[in-house]
Amino acid sequence: MFIKKDFYYKLNDSRIDTASYPRKLPGLAVKHTTNMHTGRQDPPSRHILVRLGLSLLLIMALSWLLIVAFFYCFQEKLVFYPACHLAHTPADIGLAYRDVYFPGQDGVRLHGWYVAARQPQAQAQAQVLFLHGNAGNISHRLDTLKLLHDLQLSSFIIDYRGYGLSEGRPSEAGTYADALAAWAYLQAQGIAADEIILMGRSLGGAIAAWLAAEISAEGPAALILDSTFTRLADVASHHYGFLPSRWITRMEYNTEQHLAALQAPLLLLHSSDDELIPYALGRRLYAAANTDKALITLSGRHNESFINNRAQYARAISDFLHTHLQ
Repeated sequence: MFIKKDFYYKLNDSRIDTASYPRKLPGLAVKHTTNMHTGRQDPPSRHILVRLGLSLLLIMALSWLLIVAFFYCFQEKLVFYPACHLAHTPADIGLAYRDVYFPGQDGVRLHGWYVAARQPQAQAQAQVLFLHGNAGNISHRLDTLKLLHDLQLSSFIIDYRGYGLSEGRPSEAGTYADALAAWAYLQAQGIAADEIILMGRSLGGAIAAWLAAEISAEGPAALILDSTFTRLADVASHHYGFLPSRWITRMEYNTEQHLAALQAPLLLLHSSDDELIPYALGRRLYAAANTDKALITLSGRHNESFINNRAQYARAISDFLHTHLQ
């Protein structure tokens, strides 16, 4: 207290030159900045806010770049959701079936089920090669096998590499190769190309469209696409609009391009309520095809439209096949 008072009196003594004493202690000095436009000194609070704003922008930019890098590097994990355990078999719903193991083009061991029709329709003798979506495995598609069986159609459903009992790891090239191997297996069983109907749901539709383009010189008899997208980047852009999806999506699955060269009849089934793959993408697929085609509009969410519209779904397939496989 004595030192403080002594200092106070000295500063207020008229005999002392107070100009020689600092008005503010050096350690408590506040730095001011000068505005280049007005020439005035900006208040300290504004300087702090500017620095804080720039720091936040830097953090946001780095976070965005990390998200972009994540999407680019881990696309396979974001697209493929395989399940290895087979939860059910066709026998659980009263369908006779045969386990089929067949080699992929690169030697990987693949698995599927063959469900024969009770009384194949004389006008078609059709066999459906069914390609499922990106999640689960063939054991989650028993409803589809039952519907095709009720339509008196034989069906061959396969698991891509990494799904179910199929070996390997999934990839875009791998799914294409596996679909082609399944096609080759059916032909090796003596089934003609013009007796095979390709059917794909969701991601499986993109694979089926690729296969139809790949074998266009010999088949298929028809192509059925359920809830399928134009290309993978369009789906990514719809769900992640804040990302440069069309630049960072490495996988193509360009259904729209493959349909442009399609010669076989085409049936599209798509829900106007689809929250995963917008109905507008289904309409674009319809516009892209230059063949005999039909678009059936369903209702319900992406994973429910087939079940909720079962009667309409079955009738659309039946009518389509009766028209084009006479």
